[in-house]
Amino acid sequence: MSRQDRMHLVNDAGRDDAADAPREISREEFGRRVYRKMLAKGWSQAELGRQSGIHRESISGYIRGNHWPTRARR
Repeated sequence: MSRQDRMHLVNDAGRDDAADAPREISREEFGRRVYRKMLAKGWSQAELGRQSGIHRESISGYIRGNHWPTRARR
């Protein structure tokens, strides 16, 4: 399986609409969701970065479908 064909599992157990939510999404779909939410708030990538504490270049990679976010290390 190539890297681009891999899917990311989504844990929707705590959500009310979990029955209707897809169990897995592609990097591209994740990026589209981030982009739609960002636009809905009227934010730029830089503003999303400031609000989330994630570097703008990382957000750009997520939106383009090039990267998955990783779990934060403590």
